[in-house]
Amino acid sequence: MATNMRPRGRVLVVDDDPLVCDLVASTLTEHGFPTRRASDARESLYLIQRETPDVILLDVHLPDISGYQLCRRLRDEYGDSIASPASCLVPTTTCSSHSCSMSFSRVYSGWRNDHGR
Repeated sequence: MATNMRPRGRVLVVDDDPLVCDLVASTLTEHGFPTRRASDARESLYLIQRETPDVILLDVHLPDISGYQLCRRLRDEYGDSIASPASCLVPTTTCSSHSCSMSFSRVYSGWRNDHGR
């Protein structure tokens, strides 16, 4: 039986909680998305250098630096081609079990302020 599934984008899941990381990555994999996993910012930077993902799901609370700081670092190193809501090349969303909407709002407003929008 031939499947007509179109190719799915590569997703990098960054979370220091192995259960959350496994759950998110497994669910995405079950739905046809190739995933990579990182437990901290350093590991995620290494993986991004090797293969740029199509989407980054980024926890706010990482052990080495915050997800906000990592997002800024990605913007500084890669410019608008990564980690910016306006760039469709590599959408990056931050999330936390504590407050997902506040996290997105903080990242987005920080990006807008940095880029004068």
